[in-house]
Amino acid sequence: MRSRAIFTFVLLAAGLWMILHQYSRVTRSRAELKKMTAEISALESEGSRLRVEINSLQEELRRESIAAEFARAAESNAKVEFVAMSSESQWAEPPEALPEWNPASPFVWVSKGILAQIPMEPFSKNGELNRGVAEVLGINSETRRELDQFMAAELERFRNLELTNVFLSTNHLPGVNEIEGRKMTIELRPPVEAGAQFSERLTALMASKLGPQRAGILMEQGKQWFAKSVSTFEPKVISVGWHPNKGYRFAIKGAGTWKSFGGLSGLQGHLPDHLLPFFADLAEVQPENE
Repeated sequence: MRSRAIFTFVLLAAGLWMILHQYSRVTRSRAELKKMTAEISALESEGSRLRVEINSLQEELRRESIAAEFARAAESNAKVEFVAMSSESQWAEPPEALPEWNPASPFVWVSKGILAQIPMEPFSKNGELNRGVAEVLGINSETRRELDQFMAAELERFRNLELTNVFLSTNHLPGVNEIEGRKMTIELRPPVEAGAQFSERLTALMASKLGPQRAGILMEQGKQWFAKSVSTFEPKVISVGWHPNKGYRFAIKGAGTWKSFGGLSGLQGHLPDHLLPFFADLAEVQPENE
């Protein structure tokens, strides 16, 4: 009986030991699992930090690449400019005496006094500033564009006023009056005040944009253009006749000028465009109708 009790006790002790041993293993496994979970979380956090750092380094590298590209372009431009300056620097000093013409030089020195006396037409028939004149006077493209826009607007305004002061006349000018054929004459009575205001506004704009010297040169050189395009003093008379054998003949008087020419086959290019409608009847004339 006693032996059985001892045997039972030993079995219970062994069972308890196995339970305690198994519990200990489970506890250690849980501890290791918790530790591994913490390490995985730490690794994931470090991975996120590294990804952010890598992205930052890539962006910095991109910016540095762009900056390097700009630096190379600037260096290239500087080299080109330096070469140009080096090749032109030998002509930077004026000659000892003017005028001087050096075939080897890409430049010519001209005094401003002489420049103002060189005959040139600064404006086109539409009032645009001649590109060559602008380059000689050092007028940049932006200022030239601003002057062109001003001239276009002012010319349109003046010509619209001028059209309200056009009158048909039977007093044909000599050179046309003798033609045995169809003829037309118009008289333009210029809007004197509007023309004077046009000139004043243009002078003021040029002086503010170019300074008095260049503005003075342009206005002096543009006198003939103003006389032809913006008559402000005396009426202008235009006579046009058609002869079946001799074509069109023109006579134009005004602003102190007189000219007569003929033998032409059309009106376009010989009269201001805004006045062509007044001669529409003559423009329709054909040789076979006469």
